[in-house]
Amino acid sequence: MSIFKGRFDGFIWASIFLWGSDRLLRLCRILLFNRQLRGTRATATYNPNSDMIRLTIPYSTSMYQPKPGTYYYLHVVNNIRFWESHPFTVASTTTRYHDSRTIQQSDRDIPTSTDEVSLLLRGEPRTSSAVFCGEGLEKPQAAMTFLLRPYDSFTGRLRDMAAATWPLPVSLRVLVDGPYGHMQSFDRFDHLLFIVGGSGIVVPLSYLEYFSNCIPRPKSVRIVWAAREFEFAAEVIRGEFFESLDGGKLSLDVYITKDERCIRTSESSNWPKEVRVLSDRPDVRDEVEDATRRSEGERLAVVACGPAKMADDARRAVVDLLASGQSRIKYFEEAFRW
Repeated sequence: MSIFKGRFDGFIWASIFLWGSDRLLRLCRILLFNRQLRGTRATATYNPNSDMIRLTIPYSTSMYQPKPGTYYYLHVVNNIRFWESHPFTVASTTTRYHDSRTIQQSDRDIPTSTDEVSLLLRGEPRTSSAVFCGEGLEKPQAAMTFLLRPYDSFTGRLRDMAAATWPLPVSLRVLVDGPYGHMQSFDRFDHLLFIVGGSGIVVPLSYLEYFSNCIPRPKSVRIVWAAREFEFAAEVIRGEFFESLDGGKLSLDVYITKDERCIRTSESSNWPKEVRVLSDRPDVRDEVEDATRRSEGERLAVVACGPAKMADDARRAVVDLLASGQSRIKYFEEAFRW
């Protein structure tokens, strides 16, 4: 810019100031989560059958509590590209019990463990005498869980690190920057319909504990989930949904869009009656119209998070219903873009 003889230097310094302020505020957010820049010790487990990474990060030192619908930028310090950060939505919170002994569980155990308390719990956390009286168990620690589908770049490297120690978790050092985003006011609605695809399932997961505690509670929460692989859906159902499906107000329809022959009816028959495992793809318009009929004129929220076509179909169905005089329905869209 020297060729302009200083005429634009003010704009340059203004840009530097904004950039530096942004980095300083992000550093403050990281320090508010954990006062040590060496990072928070987290664990990651990769299941090759479901092709999913379960990343668990303690938040007991954080000045902020995880809220539904918010997301965090994560840096993995002991990664070869530690400067990279990627945003992920919190799927659930847990109470973990550190055990000095090595405990291995079968992947077919249902539920996955007795010491997890997900965001889906309708009441008080579940307790067990084995948890509190077992030798070697320490004080419970609050943690938040992220469900990640590995592709390439950041998630691919994280998958490789976790796969090297599977079935045991790998220990990581992470810097947590957040939370970002905001919580939607779904408590104003009597009925909720979530139409999600793939990893978009974390959106309804993150809100279910909030629904159990808010007053008044929603009369019904219906989730329509399109997933490619049965194993991925099965692990999420076993690990996150079992505790929440006991009240009858929550129902889950899982559509397997790939390898329909691998749907194991023998396993799914052991699941609660509120869970249905189906093949093919959901008819989004029919789902929205059916939810509108069931709401019987009460307030209905339709939430979409998934591929562009799925969101387009849900939005178009809501618009058509509004045009026909259904005024007590509102559309929300969550998109994983950055």
